[in-house]
Amino acid sequence: MKFIFFKTGKPRRFEYRPRYYDPEKEDAENRYKAYMSDDPSERIKAQIARRWRRRRHDSTKQKSQKLMVFVYLIILFFILYLIYNLPIF
Repeated sequence: MKFIFFKTGKPRRFEYRPRYYDPEKEDAENRYKAYMSDDPSERIKAQIARRWRRRRHDSTKQKSQKLMVFVYLIILFFILYLIYNLPIF
C-alpha cells in the first residue's frame, strides 16, 4: 500500500459560462457583420432591413405622439367645460 502525504492535484479547469444574454446586442452584431460583408447581396439585404426597421419605429413613435396630443386636447376641453358650466356661488 502506497501512502502519499503531499499529493499534488490536477489543476482546475476554467469553465466560463456567460451570465447574461443580450439578444439586442447579438442582433446588432449580426447586422454589422452582414453590412460589412463582401457579398453585395448581403449588404443590400442589411440596408433594406435597417430602413424597414427605422420606418416601423418612426411610425409607431408618430402614432404614440398623436395619441398623446389627442388625450391632452380631451383633457383641455373637459377643463374648459367645467370652468364655463359650473355654477359660481
